[in-house]
Amino acid sequence: MFVSSSAFHTQIADPIIGGTYLTLLNTISNLGGTWPRFFVLEGVDYFTKATCILPDPTEISTSLHKSLITAQSCHTEPEKADCLAAGGSCHKYVDGYYIVNTLCVLIGFSLFFGYIRPRVTKLQGINPTAWKIPMR
Repeated sequence: MFVSSSAFHTQIADPIIGGTYLTLLNTISNLGGTWPRFFVLEGVDYFTKATCILPDPTEISTSLHKSLITAQSCHTEPEKADCLAAGGSCHKYVDGYYIVNTLCVLIGFSLFFGYIRPRVTKLQGINPTAWKIPMR
C-alpha cells in the first residue's frame, strides 16, 4: 500500500516545487492512517465489560474494600490494578476488541463502496496535468 500511494504521489507531484509537494502529500496520507488509532483503542476499553471478583470481604482491608465496592468493574487498567491489589481477579465477559473490530469492518465496507470507490474512479479520470501548478 505504501509503494502504491508513493507512486501515485510521485506521479502527480509538480516538478516545479518537487519535494515540498511530495512531502505534503505523504504527510497528509500518514496522518489519515494514524489518528483513528486513538479512537479504536478507546473503543475497545469502552465496549469491554469485566467484573472484579473479590475474595471474602473479611480478608481485605476495609479502606480498600470500600473503594472496590463502589467500582466493581475492571475493564480499564487502573480498575484492574485496584482489583488485583485487593486480591481479586478480573472476569471479562465481553471483549470489546471483537465489537470494535466488527464495527470497523462495517464502517470500512460502507465507506469503501459509498465514498472511496466512486471518488477514486473520478480521480482516475482526471488529466494528470490538472494536478500541476499553472505557470503564468
